[in-house]
Amino acid sequence: ALVECLDKIRAELHHHVYSIPLTPTSIVRAQVRAEGRKAGAREKFLKVVPEFAVYNDALVPSYHGGYTHANRNTRAIIWTEEDAGGPILCGDIASSYPFTMLTGKMPDGKLRRRNGQVHGTELLKYYDTTSFVFRWTARNVRLKDPEYPMPVLQFSKCDMCLNSERDNGRILSADFVSIIINEVDFRLIHEMYDYDGDVCSEIYSCHKDYLPKWYRDLVFKFFSEKCEKKGGDPVAYALAKARVNSLYGMCCQRCIRAEIAEDYESGEFFDQYAAMWEDETKTPDEIKAEIRRMDAEAYQKYVDSYNSILPYQWGCWITSIAMSNLFDIGRCVKSPEDGGAWLYSG
Repeated sequence: ALVECLDKIRAELHHHVYSIPLTPTSIVRAQVRAEGRKAGAREKFLKVVPEFAVYNDALVPSYHGGYTHANRNTRAIIWTEEDAGGPILCGDIASSYPFTMLTGKMPDGKLRRRNGQVHGTELLKYYDTTSFVFRWTARNVRLKDPEYPMPVLQFSKCDMCLNSERDNGRILSADFVSIIINEVDFRLIHEMYDYDGDVCSEIYSCHKDYLPKWYRDLVFKFFSEKCEKKGGDPVAYALAKARVNSLYGMCCQRCIRAEIAEDYESGEFFDQYAAMWEDETKTPDEIKAEIRRMDAEAYQKYVDSYNSILPYQWGCWITSIAMSNLFDIGRCVKSPEDGGAWLYSG
């Protein structure tokens, strides 16, 4: 059965056995690059690609995946229509990431450092026109509604969080929080939490706009093909779905990866970065500086590559906007006082 499935994929993609793509992004990579080159995407990329420090110190820490959470107040309860007093409904955004790529505004320029520090509400004044990524620091952070079922502030993304109360990794309250986020995430946090004082520092900003037309056209083309194949050949539909989803994946691939080397004598593999920490002749600061130098060189190779045309910051904002859209749906759920309950997000 596995051989038949692989042969079906090979035939659908018009590949030989030795050239079948090994990952979903490999299926569309050549087509995306070809379309991008025709539209001048490489030239645009060079104008907006962030400096290494912005990529490494701001964008990578700010990136997060999708939002998955269960209502802590109803967890472990088996719900029936009788218990709920009516049908249990499910709302969804069809192809959430493709929808976000078509409708959301992303950074459309080179992210540059802004001097000074401001309160978060000052940045929200420019929400419609400007993208920001920054360090947000606040004290006495707590949910405005202690019973709110879907807290958004993520403990694992904080570089400092003191005396926190958490629900499955999401912060309900904390004495002190420091986290790198963008303006989309901050708007959700500001709507959901109270805090006694905050400051935004290490601020980078640029103009925001819709993604380039050539890219949105490609997203819509692949999305349309997926919809047309739904209910038909399952392999053709799975490949069509992989194509449209891979357009997001290509935006947020990490260009700096750990170097895995093989000891040809023992046949064992090891992480070269991890091995550097075993060097007792160097101080921790020297090792950190050497790793940063190596990362900067790897990043510059990525920037210089003729194949690099999709800025990493797109992926950071796509997930943030998609999460914001999810909470827009959540606002449609009736309050517990009116007989509603937001049971699960994912």
